[in-house]
Amino acid sequence: MRICLRAKGKYKRLNKAALQCVRPGGLLLSCTCSSAMAQTDELLPVIREAAAEAGRQITVVRTFGAACDHPVSPSFPEGRYLAAYLVAVN
Repeated sequence: MRICLRAKGKYKRLNKAALQCVRPGGLLLSCTCSSAMAQTDELLPVIREAAAEAGRQITVVRTFGAACDHPVSPSFPEGRYLAAYLVAVN
């Protein structure tokens, strides 16, 4: 749990800084290869929090996961560690 909290804090700071660099109407692609973030579906809530703190509004354009050549075995859920969100920034 502590690792996830540390990861969330770092991803929030990173996304907040990135959101402050994007012009209104621009796009931001935020990705993670952290199982602590991807398996708990925490990346999008973190991006939302970062946007709120940065005073920006976001709209999710697309979500991404691992490609079909990167299957996840039900017996090894830790293999689900790739996640990405493309957001429009206003």
